[in-house]
Amino acid sequence: MLWQQPQPYGNSVRCIGLERRRAAPPLAGRRGRRFGRATARALVPDHVSGDTLLASRAINSWRLDTDRLTAAVEHFAPDVKIVT
Repeated sequence: MLWQQPQPYGNSVRCIGLERRRAAPPLAGRRGRRFGRATARALVPDHVSGDTLLASRAINSWRLDTDRLTAAVEHFAPDVKIVT
């Protein structure tokens, strides 16, 4: 998932994250999941869940080549779609 993280000074930061399958084991313990959900509710767009937030990274100080990302996903994980 590609999404924008609004910043308090008016700009936004592009982010990339994974929407994990429901059956996947959690990334963090109970406290981490609770923190992720609370943070997601407070800081990120509504369509980004706490679990996705925990599996996300800011695209900051590096450039994401979306064409290469798309080609790699189509080759290695054809069942996965890229959500923007």
